Formats: sequence, structure tokens, C-alpha cells
Amino acid sequence: MDKIYLDSCIVIYLVEKHPTYFSIVRDRLYDAGEVQLAISPLMRLEVLVKPARDTNYTLLRHYETFLS
Repeated sequence: MDKIYLDSCIVIYLVEKHPTYFSIVRDRLYDAGEVQLAISPLMRLEVLVKPARDTNYTLLRHYETFLS
């Protein structure tokens, strides 16, 4: 099984449903077929910093759900 390592910008586009890039990224991941998605601890921290700083607990929960 192939692995795709997700960068923080890709995760942000997906979780926050970016108006331009969400459907592009979603479709590309879907077209990749059966792959294992992987993240790094650094990427996890990168996507959680802004919602934590802004005390946006709803967005933090969305990220935690996606990352789990």
C-alpha cells in the first residue's frame, strides 16, 4: 500500500474547506485510490497553533477529529 504524507496546507484546505482548493485536494486524494495517509508530529502542531491561539475550540475539535 502506498503512503501519502500530508503537509499542513493540505490538511488546512481539507478541514477548513478552502473555497478554491478543498475540492481539488479531496478529488486528488480520492483518485489516489487505496493509500495510507500519514502525518508528522510537526504538521500536527502547525495546524493546531492558529486555532489554539485564537481560542477557536470548534476548529480545534475539527482538526483533532481529522487527525485521529
